[in-house]
Amino acid sequence: MRPAQFTFTAPSVNAICATQTTTATSQAVAINGSLRDYSALDYQVQRAVVGAGIQRTITITSTGNISTSTISISGVTVNGVSLTTTVTGPNNTTASTTTEFAVVTAVSVGTIATTAFTIGTGSIGTTNWVQTDTFKTPFAVTVACNITATTTIASVQDTPGDVNDSAFATTMIFTHPTMSAISVSAESNYAYPARFIRSIVSGMTTSGNYVFTSAQAG
Repeated sequence: MRPAQFTFTAPSVNAICATQTTTATSQAVAINGSLRDYSALDYQVQRAVVGAGIQRTITITSTGNISTSTISISGVTVNGVSLTTTVTGPNNTTASTTTEFAVVTAVSVGTIATTAFTIGTGSIGTTNWVQTDTFKTPFAVTVACNITATTTIASVQDTPGDVNDSAFATTMIFTHPTMSAISVSAESNYAYPARFIRSIVSGMTTSGNYVFTSAQAG
């Protein structure tokens, strides 16, 4: 298994959509933030990629009241599953999705939002699963969580199940005994066969990063 590394940059309130308003019902919002995928524009595709091999929640921020508006966000997960979710607009605050996106492909507002708002990245996220080679003898995988963002809480998870199976159950996901809800950088290992490994993160602030690395011996 080649070393795998995933980086969560600090949340940004306008990484998906820069400041804008709407003038019509069910109006599409321009995906024009810093995470806009300019290479996709050659194929007439407008989208924002939140990061390589990660997915995270999406936020809506407004200094005014857009609580009469419903924001619809569409995209795909890190596993390529399409999804759409809706969020009630915030009133001088930030609202967040509960679902996580790897790519945002469309944003629209159901009712006219005359007060400016932005769409950005949230503080909660998940890396893609990393498949190990369980036939390696001895089995040894290093897992490291590098935390430079304050209030970040990270955990490492594994599963003996097949995450690519449509019948895969979340009850088969287990948390590493010493890499659970950590808030400072730490490193540990798996000395027993763990078929798939990933990391989850929450509580990230607007500065600093979180980097998860896994590397298998042999």
